[in-house]
Amino acid sequence: MAEQRKAPVPNGERAPINSVPNEYISLYLLRKAIPLASLRAATSARIQMRGEVLFRELLDAAGDHRGWERIWPDGTKKTAYGSTVRATFTPFGFRTGPDVLRLRGTLIVCAGLADGFRINEATGWPVACGVGEPGLKALADCLFTCAPHVELLVAADADEAGIRAAKATGRRWIVPGEVSHAA
Repeated sequence: MAEQRKAPVPNGERAPINSVPNEYISLYLLRKAIPLASLRAATSARIQMRGEVLFRELLDAAGDHRGWERIWPDGTKKTAYGSTVRATFTPFGFRTGPDVLRLRGTLIVCAGLADGFRINEATGWPVACGVGEPGLKALADCLFTCAPHVELLVAADADEAGIRAAKATGRRWIVPGEVSHAA
């Protein structure tokens, strides 16, 4: 097992092994240039470090916990046993539950934790960050029903699978950095 990496505490000592401060260095987040504290501050879902593995909570539109996606330092992603992937997400810039009904304006749907964080950071718009491109349609359909006053915009990865998944939602979609496309 790889040695845990921790940021030094101000007096030069190391934090105790069971303490995981916001300054903890996740190699995945380090590669993505996302501070753990910023990631935690941007979402109402729980973001945890367990050893060297990053855990992000998956919620449904009602705000109920549906599981975890685990992200290893090398970028490998797997959901925890018993987790629900269909129509679950990590919210950025909004809270789930009753707040979903009050959302107005644009709501972005995407796949991938880092993408969701960066899109929210760049636009200030709420982002529902699902797990993988195959789940985008179910997530977009769920949010279309649960958030009737928003305009859904699907953010696709710039590869064939991402664009195919975005088109399959039947909603307006965009590849970040490019022009948006009608459904």
